[in-house]
Amino acid sequence: MDILDLEDQLDEKTKLLISEMEKEIETKDKEIYDLKKELAFLKGQIINKNRRIFGQSSE
Repeated sequence: MDILDLEDQLDEKTKLLISEMEKEIETKDKEIYDLKKELAFLKGQIINKNRRIFGQSSE
């Protein structure tokens, strides 16, 4: 039994619910992606600051 056969058996309310859930998952996936990018950027900022503060001094 393939997916098309299952979709034909679903009522409109169920199809709408699935569609809404797919949109929400897509939104959450984008939010996770954006947060991961921000986290990587902030980690880079911390690493750079730590290098400046604790790196080799010219003294």
